[in-house]
Amino acid sequence: MGAISPDYLVQDGVIPRSRLPEVLNEIANISRKYGLLIVNIFHAGDGNLHPLVLFDASKPLGPVIETELDPLSVSVKARVNGVEKQNSPTELMIISISKMISYLSHVMTLQPGDVILTGSPVGAELVGPGTVIECEVDGIGTLRNTFVAAKAPAVAAEIIDRKGLPRHTDWTITDREAFFRELDTIRQNGYALDLEENEYGIRCVAVPIFDYTGSVVAAVSVFGPTIRMTDDRIMRLAARMRQIGKELSARLGHRPIHSVQP
Repeated sequence: MGAISPDYLVQDGVIPRSRLPEVLNEIANISRKYGLLIVNIFHAGDGNLHPLVLFDASKPLGPVIETELDPLSVSVKARVNGVEKQNSPTELMIISISKMISYLSHVMTLQPGDVILTGSPVGAELVGPGTVIECEVDGIGTLRNTFVAAKAPAVAAEIIDRKGLPRHTDWTITDREAFFRELDTIRQNGYALDLEENEYGIRCVAVPIFDYTGSVVAAVSVFGPTIRMTDDRIMRLAARMRQIGKELSARLGHRPIHSVQP
C-alpha cells in the first residue's frame, strides 16, 4: 500500500459472506461518486472487510470531498508565512462557478470527483524553500504546508537507508557519497546516464518530466545495446532527450522560472 499511496484511511467491518459481492459493488459506487480511489483488503472466509480510502495528506484534495458546502458563496484566504496575501469570496469570481460548469459540460463529460482549476486573484507570488503556505476555506478548514525545494536528495537518502546500494555490475555505484555526487551531476546536466550500471550490455539516457509546480512527475528514456550506444551517440541523444523533456514538461504547464530542482 505504501507503494501505491502515501496515506490511507482504513475502515473495519464484518460483512455476511453471502453479501460480500453486494458490499464490494457499493464501495465501487462510492468510489465513482466521490472520485476516490478505494482498495479492499478482506478475509473472505469470515467476511471481515477493510476498505482503504487512498489519499495524499500533503495535497488539498481528499481523503473526502465536501458535498454539502455551497460553492457559490465561499470565502477563500491564502497566507504566506502568516501574512494574508489573498482573501476573496467565490461569488466575486469573474466567471461564475455555474457558468464554468455549464460551459465545460457542453464541451466534455464531467464525472463525479472531477476537479476544475481556476485562476487566482491578485496576490500570487513566487516562494522559496522554508516558506509556510496556508489556504483557508470557510466551512472546510485550513491546509498548511511548508515549501520544500530539492527534496530528491532526502528521498534518495531514505531509500538508500532502506535498500542500500546493491551491486548489479562492475560499474554500479555502491558508494553513498559517490552516488550523491552523481545526482549533483545529473541535476547540472539535465539528464541521467546508465552506462551498464544496472545491466551488462545496455546503455540508457533518461530525462525528467516536470509539472506546472516544478515537481518531477515522470521520466522518459531511450536505451539500446552498448555496441550501438557509443559515447558519441549517447551525447547526441542526451541533447535530443533534454529537448524532448522540456517540450513534454511545457505541455504540463512547466515554466523554468518556477522550477524546483529535482
